[in-house]
Amino acid sequence: MYHATRSRVLLRPIRACASVRTLSMLDSGARSFYTKATAIRTPADLKGLKIRTMDSQMAIDMMNCLGGSATVMGYSDIYTGMQQGVIDGAENNVTALRDHGDVTKYYCFDEHTRIPDMVVIASSVWNKFSDEQKSIVSECAATATEEYKDAWKKFEDEVLDKAVNQNGVELIKDVDIAAFQAAVQPIYDNLKTSNPTTYAVVEEIRAMA
Repeated sequence: MYHATRSRVLLRPIRACASVRTLSMLDSGARSFYTKATAIRTPADLKGLKIRTMDSQMAIDMMNCLGGSATVMGYSDIYTGMQQGVIDGAENNVTALRDHGDVTKYYCFDEHTRIPDMVVIASSVWNKFSDEQKSIVSECAATATEEYKDAWKKFEDEVLDKAVNQNGVELIKDVDIAAFQAAVQPIYDNLKTSNPTTYAVVEEIRAMA
């Protein structure tokens, strides 16, 4: 499955599953690049940089398209990796600066990937609920989504405030999103031929953006 993203660099179709029912969506932010020495405004700025990625073929393919060098390692190794020069940066949502702010110089808002968090319930359980119970659970889930949005925004703001005012991280917001989108087009082209069914779902999602 492909990551859904605000900037639409990559999209992750979420297929319906008969065994579970989605109750709510929770915000986990958009993933962007952050580095120890280089501001990332265009894909060209990533050339030659070693960027930590998740152990995901899609993440690796994305880095190859953007010109960086994907370096797979665990989250717990990022701090020392950046500190010792094993990697030049990483990519994650802004809350990663809580752990890596003092080894980061630039956080660059390219927002290349967004991974949705979902609260689900087994269909077998849901189907046993009365109409009243379903209504109550659905209402609570909707309320939780709205409250979580506010809580997540507050969390991000707190992390960014500390990163900027205590650690001196520079926030790069003049990012050429269109250039990033164009650079990863080969991923879409490959998907179109290798998996037309998934590609069709991707196109449906892109049409809704």
